[in-house]
Amino acid sequence: MRHETISVVVPLYNAADSIEHTINSILGQSYADFELLLVDDGSTDGSLTLCGRYAEKDARIRVIHQENGGVSAARNRGLEEAQGKYIAFVDADDILAPDYLERLLLGMRDEGAVLSMCGHARIRTQEDALPPERTAFARFPAEQCAKRLLSGNFPVCVCGGLLKSDSIGELRFPLGIRNNEDKYFIYRYLLANESGAVAFTNDRLYGYLVRDGSATRSGWNGSRDVIWVADRMAELTLAQHEDWRELAENLRLASRLDVMKSIVRAEAKDAAARQAFRDLREEALTFPFPKSGGLRLRTEYAALRAGAFWYRLLVRAYYSLTSEEKRFRTNEKQTRQD
Repeated sequence: MRHETISVVVPLYNAADSIEHTINSILGQSYADFELLLVDDGSTDGSLTLCGRYAEKDARIRVIHQENGGVSAARNRGLEEAQGKYIAFVDADDILAPDYLERLLLGMRDEGAVLSMCGHARIRTQEDALPPERTAFARFPAEQCAKRLLSGNFPVCVCGGLLKSDSIGELRFPLGIRNNEDKYFIYRYLLANESGAVAFTNDRLYGYLVRDGSATRSGWNGSRDVIWVADRMAELTLAQHEDWRELAENLRLASRLDVMKSIVRAEAKDAAARQAFRDLREEALTFPFPKSGGLRLRTEYAALRAGAFWYRLLVRAYYSLTSEEKRFRTNEKQTRQD
């Protein structure tokens, strides 16, 4: 393979209804020097057969099958099999702009760059067109980006970025974690390469498919992963940047509040949910009032101190008065680099 080969890793599980659009958007890239690793994570719906048909027609495609182990296990398998100088992760129901790889590679060619990133577009169907804007990349120290990620002002999804294989090294996704596993991975990657640089463009070159009900009420137990990730990130932070302690503690506090919000939004009223809410409230109240971290964190914490009733009321009011699209745009604006 040539010097600039990119390994595109696509983990998939029962994605027969979407994987063809995703594969076609990758095969249609203007930059053609890539290998496509389709990691089938124990699908039972014919996804493996579909992928095999594509592999028969294009030598750049490799299909890897393994027993179901979750998205982290599938991505890790892709990392182990990858032969490219760069790594790109794509989810099995998303699409790419035709010049996605070409543009990210352009950003990666900045001196010292270890990560090249673009913006995301929310799409309702895989036939949606991505925005045509094309602007220049900005360059930022990786250490600064790690600090911004810790404070919630940096994109956390591994999809939409290009990473250096050598800089990843033995770094892998945490097994058994289904929420914020990519946040943990990217944070560790930035800390391990903080002397490098991040190239970033706001151009929305990656299309993220929003399925009906994907952001509505769902089970809250899986959201406990965000606490595990926050605590591990805090440990890493204090071992390397003691001066970031306040940011690390804010992240730990916010993770408890996030799980509590999940319980409220799911309207979980069973005994386990009520006990978890009480336990998390007690944990959260052991943290001092956050001096930084944004108005929303301070407002939530103040409501929590006032009482569980007021906290639940605040959460319900926020999600009833703000649309999903507005919440997404607000979060996106916070992560945009100035």
